[in-house]
Amino acid sequence: MSDIGKSECEEKQRRLLKGKLGGSIFLFGLIVVAIFDRTIYLPGREGFIHESENPTLFMFMFLVLVFLSGLSFYQGYTGLYTKSKT
Repeated sequence: MSDIGKSECEEKQRRLLKGKLGGSIFLFGLIVVAIFDRTIYLPGREGFIHESENPTLFMFMFLVLVFLSGLSFYQGYTGLYTKSKT
């Protein structure tokens, strides 16, 4: 692979990792709003997910959002950190 091909590939990987970091920030925003409003603003069959209407689904979706946000942040941050060292 030429130097140009390597640099394009590295740039694509860097953009993907930045996208993961951005996605984790967006999900974290949804988590903060869900804590204060007791509503997860993701479309469902019957509208948004409210804690008062379905507490089990709300808690499940909340935990999924926390897990996805943490995993995405970890992958994005560690990937960018290791890329910056090389």
